[in-house]
Amino acid sequence: MGVIFFRRCFASLALLFTMIGALSSVCRAQQAIGTAYESGSAASPVWFTVSNGILAQVFYPSPEVSQSRELEFLVTDGSGFFSEQKNDVRSQVSFLNEGMTVHIQGQDKQGAYSFEQDIVSDPSAPVVRIKTTFHWNQPGLRAFVYFKPAMNGRVDETLAEATNTALFATSGILETPWSALVPNRPFLSASTTLGASGSVSSDPFATALNSSDSAAGPGEVLMSGELPVGEGEEFSVELALAYGVDQGQALKAAQSSLELPFDWVQQNYEAGWIGYLNQLEKNNAGLRFFGESTFARRSAQIIKMLEDKNQPGAIVPSLDGHAVVPHDLYSAAVALLSAGDHATPLDVLHYLEATQKTDGSWTETAATETAAQIAAYPILLTLHLKEQGGYSLKSADLEMARKAAIFIESQDPRAPGGFSPSPLAIEIAALRAMAVLVDDPAYAEVADSWQSRIERWTLAPSGKWGNNYYIPLSPQGTPETPAFLSSTDGEAPMLETSRVDGSFLDLVRYQVRQARDPRVVSTLEIYDSEALGLAQKDGRSDGFQYRRSPLENGFDHSPVQIAERGEYSIQAGQTGKARTELYLLEKTALDTGLLSQSVAQSGAQFEVRFEVACPSVRAHAEDILLHRGLEESHVFDVPRSEP
Repeated sequence: MGVIFFRRCFASLALLFTMIGALSSVCRAQQAIGTAYESGSAASPVWFTVSNGILAQVFYPSPEVSQSRELEFLVTDGSGFFSEQKNDVRSQVSFLNEGMTVHIQGQDKQGAYSFEQDIVSDPSAPVVRIKTTFHWNQPGLRAFVYFKPAMNGRVDETLAEATNTALFATSGILETPWSALVPNRPFLSASTTLGASGSVSSDPFATALNSSDSAAGPGEVLMSGELPVGEGEEFSVELALAYGVDQGQALKAAQSSLELPFDWVQQNYEAGWIGYLNQLEKNNAGLRFFGESTFARRSAQIIKMLEDKNQPGAIVPSLDGHAVVPHDLYSAAVALLSAGDHATPLDVLHYLEATQKTDGSWTETAATETAAQIAAYPILLTLHLKEQGGYSLKSADLEMARKAAIFIESQDPRAPGGFSPSPLAIEIAALRAMAVLVDDPAYAEVADSWQSRIERWTLAPSGKWGNNYYIPLSPQGTPETPAFLSSTDGEAPMLETSRVDGSFLDLVRYQVRQARDPRVVSTLEIYDSEALGLAQKDGRSDGFQYRRSPLENGFDHSPVQIAERGEYSIQAGQTGKARTELYLLEKTALDTGLLSQSVAQSGAQFEVRFEVACPSVRAHAEDILLHRGLEESHVFDVPRSEP
């Protein structure tokens, strides 16, 4: 341990002076995620993902901080047969049931072995538990654990120590936790080495079979441990991947968890998530959609999984290392409220109160949204909690909303680069909501003034697509004399009236314009036209798939856009169309029920491209809202328009 301690001290000093290092990147589509359900505690602040059929990123102590890249199995006879779990196995990933245990079934492509794997996290500790049972179809096989830690999301600063008891990792960064990967029976041998950025090949079998180092780093660390497979045709192994503030705490957490039977831990893990669903269904008595829709129930669980346990109400947009985004946070809160969760949306409100700046705004984390638009969401949530949640507002809640409204009024109503229908609609709705909250029509007067100028700012009287249609951006707010939009993607500049997207739908969603307004309808006809490049006719229904921009390569379907189109249909009284959009939305889901930010179509199949957020909290939120909207013939989060 002296070598690794010296290296850690040296790396800490180097970091203080240089702060140089590469962050680990997310380059895979997530097939499943998991974390223990906790109410009122944070005993198990650990989240895991499954990608490419293996345990991938693990987050601790918040869903924003990744501590590992991959954990998989290697199987070999040591000479001519080599099988890596993520590359040489045909695998199927699923949730076992509504208890959310992640189950992986794998078959080696050469038929040498198969396996079944279950993954949960221990509700009583920051530990991921993995149980794997191998079925050998040929003798003489050896099995290894292959682990790639990346402490605090960094690839190049990890320090590692390998023993027969555990594989340890930390880094030279101050206040970095330790991880301990512990088997239920000691490794026959264990080693660690540096990967591609170091001095040794990153080939996993070279690491497992040839390395003998007991410590490595700082750098990109690769670790392996050989498992005692025995002589039979079946072999089971349990692993505990634990985290702690120091090496001893991480090891103790792993060993203590392994003292508990896996089945017992799994049973408690599943009981938490099934209990959560039962409570929501009880709160939603009288509504059919939540009890009948597996998708809506799964969406509620996924959103709740993305909440930070140390900061209740802080729901991240996806498990990809990104921080909380206000629009996603608002969507998550109103969706859970509509699903019967009364506690989490209130936690979101309190989180927003705690993170509001003195000028009434919030830190801008979404480049596409204005500071005023971001400030609008907390006001709208406050109104929903009062009217749909039955919550008695406190003085702190109203003060937060008041400061946010004053901030919105102080801002220019133009979005970054010009005037846009969506932020205008959201800000107008928020000011009207404030008028309702405090019974003061002065806020509504500002909203009315902005609303009266929407067409002047964003409606093209004529242009490429015809007459009287809303455009997504007008730099000067003068579409009657269109300006050229600057291009950042190498495309030639185009007139502002040449573009149409789905942003106009927010005019209806936030009750700034009626669904049957002729200007809305004329824009909708363009939006639904395949000539525009945003809509694509679905071959097996009378609906369309949608994407955000015609400039995307290929046709990447956007589940959020599909849902928003369905919610417009509800407001227009077109229930059949809305049901079709719900069907198309859920058709884009992975086999595990996860909805992503976008999906690419390959023939009749959908796939999630690398670096696309999956699961997407917005997509799952819109799924719930569309389900409830269809049952009630009313979109749940449409705000009141009059004080």
